[in-house]
Amino acid sequence: MTSTGKSASIIIIGNEILCGRTADTNSHWIARRLYRMGICVKSIVTIPDVEEEIVRTVQAFAPMHDYVFVAGGIGPTPDDVTRQAIATAFARKLVLHPGAELAIRKRCEGAINEYKLEMARLPEGSQLIPNITLAAPGFRLGNVFVFPGVPQLVREMFEQIVPLLDKCEVYERQIPVELPESEFSHILYSLADRSDVSIGSYPTLHDDGRWTVKIIVSGFDRDAVEEVARQIEAQLGELRRSKHI
Repeated sequence: MTSTGKSASIIIIGNEILCGRTADTNSHWIARRLYRMGICVKSIVTIPDVEEEIVRTVQAFAPMHDYVFVAGGIGPTPDDVTRQAIATAFARKLVLHPGAELAIRKRCEGAINEYKLEMARLPEGSQLIPNITLAAPGFRLGNVFVFPGVPQLVREMFEQIVPLLDKCEVYERQIPVELPESEFSHILYSLADRSDVSIGSYPTLHDDGRWTVKIIVSGFDRDAVEEVARQIEAQLGELRRSKHI
């Protein structure tokens, strides 16, 4: 599919993800949310809480994509190195952000300490992504958006940056099929050269041993999506009739 929309990458940070202690739900949620806005996720990576690796990954992805979404590692503990890594990636200093400091002081109602204030130290030039639930603010620097790792906070804070994203509408048709993929692959191959739509085939194995398949046609041009979906449905109909299904 020739994309007329924007591209994005998602970086999930956390040793707890890599060792299997915590399941990553953030990348799945962000990717689905971006898909609905016509923003194509080109890559999703999970990396450890290692400053040098975060720097390398951000520096690689930021020039490649319109948006980079980072989740994890902005809390007050020693393993939270994402803020410093983002600063290093952009050759910026970590500075006390007045808005972040004010938000933390209000949230903590006077029970402040140096570790809480550390969360207000952001890369110079950052814009805040407010966090109305807890003290730790997210931030944006250039095309990089940084969130905490807690899924509820990611979802809450993501909605605040939606107006900043360049969106376009995606159209999608789903076609259920109860045939083995190998029996209708030739239909999809006959349409594989279409550059204006994306065609995917997704099998599911059910508990009772049955296989079903869902063909998904998607794109930015509604007419093209409908045209291709109708062609697939027509050819599937012919195939079923030939097999007396």
